[in-house]
Amino acid sequence: MKIFSVICHNGLGHYKRSIAVLSELQKQFPHGQITVACEQWQIDRMQDWDVAVAFFKEEKVRVLPGLVFPGVYWDKNPENYQDRRLLQWHKRLENVKELYSADVVLSDNLTQVLHYRRDAVLLGSFLWSDILEDAYPNNPFIQAFVEEERALLTKHTPFMLCVRDIVMPGVTSQAKAVPLPWFCEGNTHIRKRGESEERYKIALLGGATDSITNELEHLAVELSHSKDIEIFLPKELWAKFGGENIKIFDHAASSFASLDLIVCRPGVGTLTDGVCYGVPIASIHEAGNIEMTHNGQMVEQLQIGINLGTPSALGESKDKIVNFLASAAYKQSKEKILTRPKDGVNASVNWLVNHLKQLV
Repeated sequence: MKIFSVICHNGLGHYKRSIAVLSELQKQFPHGQITVACEQWQIDRMQDWDVAVAFFKEEKVRVLPGLVFPGVYWDKNPENYQDRRLLQWHKRLENVKELYSADVVLSDNLTQVLHYRRDAVLLGSFLWSDILEDAYPNNPFIQAFVEEERALLTKHTPFMLCVRDIVMPGVTSQAKAVPLPWFCEGNTHIRKRGESEERYKIALLGGATDSITNELEHLAVELSHSKDIEIFLPKELWAKFGGENIKIFDHAASSFASLDLIVCRPGVGTLTDGVCYGVPIASIHEAGNIEMTHNGQMVEQLQIGINLGTPSALGESKDKIVNFLASAAYKQSKEKILTRPKDGVNASVNWLVNHLKQLV
């Protein structure tokens, strides 16, 4: 068994989802060869994730960095797309022999792999063409990419493994969507807040994409003034604001399990962590990104948290968070988030195994 995986470099959600699936596939096919095209910074940033560390130690796992970057990604400045990376990145795959010899090719949110493997299986709950066209409809470099992606989808109609709760309409209309539960690992721990705890533990997480970093920094300072709240920040932000009421968040399972609320840009990776560990979400995101708008709306529709929208008035965001923690809606969100289906990793592996059997 030979597996080739291509992972989008835009953040860590793509990476975490793909590696979780690949790790389980490796267990099912211990003698198989798995080749992963991802970026070294993604591996380095997730060294506290035992699943990934163990996976990359396997003798049959090979990493090919430098194939997807620079490539498809989200940028608030449309001028940064003028280097044609959206259209040209995939040409680095053209002579990668492992891509052609693989029994199955998995591509996380990168449809252009279909140029070389029309049978590739996609992972993701949105399409880059939808996101970028909505944000920058008049950018010729983006429009060329949109036309190319949609032509590939029309020609090949690939299977696309997605999260049922947040999948966007473009996926269900342009691909053979396979709706699945959230991509959680089987050993996630759900914490129940103790009655004697005096302060709420809140992590402010922007993900690897820095679209709202400044807003989260200011919001952390505002919230830290509340005697009822203890703030946690990733170490990069903590270095600026560390103090009595602001501590480092290390992304370990036990740290997620200790939280009462995650304030975050609602990327799929951070939302997945919230669902997996049963921690309600306060969604806040940059303007102009319809994926973030959609995910924030779904947080509220699923009643697993609150949608703060775009950070227009940080004082208002602070008040909304404080009021939410004291509300019946917060108690309901703790109950609702526990009911979300969480077996997406195993479900995707089972689907892939059955898919492979049908190809033989």
